[in-house]
Amino acid sequence: MTGSAIARSLLLVTAALAACAEAPVTGTAMPAPLPAPVIDERDPVSLLPDTVDSVLTVDVAVLRASAFARPILTSVRGEEQALRRRRGFDEVDDVEKLVFARVAASAGERATIELLRGRFDLDKVAAAFSGRAPDASPTHFGKVRGVTLAEVGVALISPQTVIFGPPWALRVMATVRAGRAPSARSLRWLSEVDAELSRQPRPSGRPGEEIIRLAPSPGLKLALRSSPDTQAELTAWLEGEVPIEQLGARLDVDDGARGHLLLRATSEPAAIDLADRLRDWVASFRERPAVISLGLDRTLAKASVASRGKRVALALEISSRDREIVAARLARLSSLLGARPGDLETKPARDHGAVPEGRGAD
Repeated sequence: MTGSAIARSLLLVTAALAACAEAPVTGTAMPAPLPAPVIDERDPVSLLPDTVDSVLTVDVAVLRASAFARPILTSVRGEEQALRRRRGFDEVDDVEKLVFARVAASAGERATIELLRGRFDLDKVAAAFSGRAPDASPTHFGKVRGVTLAEVGVALISPQTVIFGPPWALRVMATVRAGRAPSARSLRWLSEVDAELSRQPRPSGRPGEEIIRLAPSPGLKLALRSSPDTQAELTAWLEGEVPIEQLGARLDVDDGARGHLLLRATSEPAAIDLADRLRDWVASFRERPAVISLGLDRTLAKASVASRGKRVALALEISSRDREIVAARLARLSSLLGARPGDLETKPARDHGAVPEGRGAD
């Protein structure tokens, strides 16, 4: 996968949230078939093949408009200038939406696809790709032109859409776009995750609890189904087997951030066990020195985990005040790292991360 500074930075934001109730089972009828998907590049996921097992969507336009996420984008702008020269576009200014997807081929090959929607000069994108790889050669994926090496290429779909990935995966996506192969939009598991993430979470009943607000479009959205690859990643994260069927997560941003992490386990006992492990993981993470020094332990103290039936939900809200404290402490750390030894000895340090009197620790 072609590296993305935006994705790397945003994935450092630990956000997941909510309390989605399990719908009661009312019968044994088979679910109705999904309607035939409409292949439209304005919906990037519709261009993906039905062999995907994870899809991460980053709405860059939403993040640019958010007071919470805008500093993150600003922090990578220096790197973006170098990326603009290397890729032929600016991932902050020229891109509206990024989609990363893990796809498989019938031969057992697996790859990560990077699909971008925005404003592109296709000749500049092609020239930038060729400039980084003198052995690259022009090619076509059906009616779509592109540039490829043996292991990676770029498909120039339109001035609004470009796709990076291995040539075999780009050929598969070209057949999906032409209507000759099934789209990811025909997958029931993906449709179910989207529906779960779009449902208004219910409060758990705790006194004073408010219903969590959902934005019209999340800044980040992740959909994942169980597969050998995804199971290996989740097992490493939670340090043990994770018996799930599928996972969804979304991050809504404005002045603060609200997110949900929703998992469907393989059984109700597995869901109860998984909820306990998530609580332990959050508690352990809160105790890390780096987390405490940034003030994130206060934020993680507000995380909640609940299970009902086979479903597990982890909820977290990051307020604008939380963001200000973390930003101030990061700035303080940066100034300390850049200071001369004499500065640290002669200039008293101001605690930028202190909580003002009367505000409390939330």
